Amino acid sequence: MDILQPIFIGGCPRSGTTMLGSMIGSMSSCIVTPESIFKQQCFTKLDQLGSISNAEFLKIITFEMPFWNLKLDDKIFPQIITNENITSSINIVIQQYADYKSKKNVKYWIDHTPPNILSSLILGKYYPEAKFIHLIRDPRAVANSVIPKAWGPNSPIQFTNWWKQHIAEGLKTEEYFKEKCIRVFYEDLLSNPDLGMKRICDFIGIEFHSNLLLKQDFQPHINTKYQHLLVGRMPDTSRLKGYETELHPISQIQISSILKEWIIFFGYDSIHTKMPDKCTILKLKWLLHTCTQIVLSPFRRKLLRIQKKKQLRHLKRNFL
Repeated sequence: MDILQPIFIGGCPRSGTTMLGSMIGSMSSCIVTPESIFKQQCFTKLDQLGSISNAEFLKIITFEMPFWNLKLDDKIFPQIITNENITSSINIVIQQYADYKSKKNVKYWIDHTPPNILSSLILGKYYPEAKFIHLIRDPRAVANSVIPKAWGPNSPIQFTNWWKQHIAEGLKTEEYFKEKCIRVFYEDLLSNPDLGMKRICDFIGIEFHSNLLLKQDFQPHINTKYQHLLVGRMPDTSRLKGYETELHPISQIQISSILKEWIIFFGYDSIHTKMPDKCTILKLKWLLHTCTQIVLSPFRRKLLRIQKKKQLRHLKRNFL
C-alpha cells in the first residue's frame, strides 16, 4: 500500500484550516480527514521509547476515532509499532477513512489540524516528503472567534500571547522547510478564492478546478459542527471585518496595540488609537475591563461549556 503524501495545514486555531482543508479535499486525488492530534502523540512516544505496542498505538488513536466514524481492528496493524512502520500504520487509518468516504485512488492526505504548525519539525522528520500550508488570519478576527469559546484564551491579553506563539512557530516552519511550506492568508481565500486556490494547487502539484469552491468535501462531526458552521458554504467576504461590530471596542484596541508590529508586518489595517498611558478615567476603564475579564474567565468558561452541551443536544436533534 503506497503511503499518501501528507499536506499539513496549520496555524492559529480559528484561522480557517478546516475550511481550507475542505476545499482542497474536494479534489478526487485528495482525502481530507478530521483533525488528527494522535499522530503527534504517536511520534512523541516513539521518540521517547523507540517502539510502542499495538495496544498502546490503538489506545492513542482510538480516542479520536469517533470523530472519524471508524472502528478499527487491531489485527490490521503490526504487533509492535516502530519508527520504520509508524507512517504505514497511520496510512492504514487514512485509507480506511478514504474507503468510508468512497474515495478511490487518492494520492494526498489533507490534514487540517491547527497544531500541525507547532509540531512541524517532528512531522517533517517522519514525513520527509510532506508539504506545509501556514494559514494566517487577522488576529482581531481570530480573537472574535475564539474568545467566546469554552476553550482557548478568554481575554485579549491572554489571546495576544497565544496568537504570537502560533505565528512564531508558523514563521519557523516557513524558514525551516522553505520551498516545502507556503504562507496563505485567510482573507485572500475569501476575497479572491480562485486565485488563492490556484496558487495552493500549484504548490501541491494538482490541477485547479473552480468546483473546489462549490464542492467542499469535509463535513465536521456532530460534536464539533457548532464550531464550523461556515464550512461547506461559499466564501463569505462579509466575515472579513465581522470583528469590527462583534468584538468589544476596548478589546479591539488592546489587541491592535499589543500586536501593532505584527499587524503591520502582515499588511492588515491597524487601529491608530493607543492604550492610555496617563491616570485618566479612560485608563481606569481599561483596567476595569481587563481585570473583569481575568477574574470572570473561569466562571465564563463554565457557562460556555453548559451552553456547548445545549448546542450539541440541539444539533443532534436536527442531525438525526
